[in-house]
Amino acid sequence: MIITECYTQEKHCVIVHCETPDGSLHQHIEWTMTPSEPILALKEAVQRANKNSVDMFPDINGRKILSCSKHPTDRIIFLQLTGACMIGQFFGGSNTALFTIDAEDRLTDYMKRAPVKIGEPYISSISAIPSLNDVPKDVAVSVALSKAYNCGSIYANEILDRYNEAFGAIDAGTKLSSLTDTQYERLYLLHEGLMDESLQSDMAYILRLKTGEIIPSTIHVHKEQEVMWSGHSWSQAIRRYRGVIHKESAVQSLKKKLEQELKQRRETLEKHIHHLSDEATSLKRNEESQLIANLLLSMPHPALRVHDEQIVLSHDGKNYTIPVQKGKTYAEHAEHYFRKAKRSKERDADRSTKLPIYLQQLQDVIQLQNKFPEIQDRRILEQMLLQVKVQSGEKASTNNTQQSPYRIFALSDSFTLYVGRNAKNNDQLTGKFAKPNDLWLHARGVSGSHAVLRGPKDIPKHILEQAAAITAYFSQSRKAGFVPVAYALKKYIRKPKGAGPGAVLMEREEVILIEPTLPKGTIDV
Repeated sequence: MIITECYTQEKHCVIVHCETPDGSLHQHIEWTMTPSEPILALKEAVQRANKNSVDMFPDINGRKILSCSKHPTDRIIFLQLTGACMIGQFFGGSNTALFTIDAEDRLTDYMKRAPVKIGEPYISSISAIPSLNDVPKDVAVSVALSKAYNCGSIYANEILDRYNEAFGAIDAGTKLSSLTDTQYERLYLLHEGLMDESLQSDMAYILRLKTGEIIPSTIHVHKEQEVMWSGHSWSQAIRRYRGVIHKESAVQSLKKKLEQELKQRRETLEKHIHHLSDEATSLKRNEESQLIANLLLSMPHPALRVHDEQIVLSHDGKNYTIPVQKGKTYAEHAEHYFRKAKRSKERDADRSTKLPIYLQQLQDVIQLQNKFPEIQDRRILEQMLLQVKVQSGEKASTNNTQQSPYRIFALSDSFTLYVGRNAKNNDQLTGKFAKPNDLWLHARGVSGSHAVLRGPKDIPKHILEQAAAITAYFSQSRKAGFVPVAYALKKYIRKPKGAGPGAVLMEREEVILIEPTLPKGTIDV
């Protein structure tokens, strides 16, 4: 195959496009040289972006690919071309490198860094790979097994598991020198056998271990919990593995953010509840503000202006030092404390309403704290994070989520309910956001939010009831015992010409009678 172009359109990644001389077959070689996890893989189809793509390694264009080989003892890949060679060093960290050399092995070009300077010769050294016999004997068995043939800790643990299953338990921390000759010989044979099995396998697996770690492997291992993918192509395995790791990383990042948001929201709610529950302190503040206001009015000349930054008032042998503003009269300060006492009374009256709401929200937050660690669906986690942020009064925008103009309720892994916030917002939800086969809901005969249920075609009864209950809750009939909620597919909803914000006409509607409520585990945002 002949290289026709080489370019980059994302960080650390170089795409080499090649095709047969007659143009009948096209392939893309992807060098992803991230410091943490460099990867080389074939990709069947890659679309080059019109913008934000940059040509790379122009000297290799038009050259024929002769072979692709691996260094005999090191993590280096050679893509041999006519008159040149493209080399990738998969060492990890800052030593990861991608560069080209000419026919005389002199460096001609590189991405980010190179092992030598331009024009200098590049010579890769060959060092022997240690077998178990070459590893120092004063190290632990697990360490010795992982160093031998560079097989790593996963395969080292697999060898120990196979040994323990066949011959009885041996401690991973036991020093290699402490083993009997029989134990050592058995470990040696198991190690050699596993390495042969791994190298000769024509299978590729992506495994989730019992520890939660995800690994690519050519064999099954004892500690695997799930085979996430299997096949005969390592290029496919690598692409899928990278996608899975990216997804897992995003999920863990969301979980960490959600954990922080829930913790902060819980602390805030607990503080509000403590404040509202402290009736004695509230009553004392109210009485004190009322007393100070009366004392200020009882001054000999309340119309006089204050010239100090604080004044001392006395009542029943007790002194009250209060801050004041220069230039204001005693009567104006008294009015301030009367207003303060009035607000305190209003808060007391409001306590009976707010306290149950805060208690319910605290219960919801605690339920979410118990629930979210088990969730692996990124979409559900994003919705939960959005709900918590909106309830907290924050702008819910992160790298992974954008602030939604709608209330969002994740009713299950497959169904999500979107609820409008006002008439204008309802028009946007119904007219622009909703898809033809989404289910549209609205409390019948009263003003309220439009709601759109998105998910599979077949809607379980309990999901429909939850969606209807939430729709009724966000209507003027929230306090009614039961509310009729009309629903139909969005394609049967239309807005008449000249109709006001939020006004629509329904066809083929059905009605469900439901109690307005929010399902447990959700948050009223």
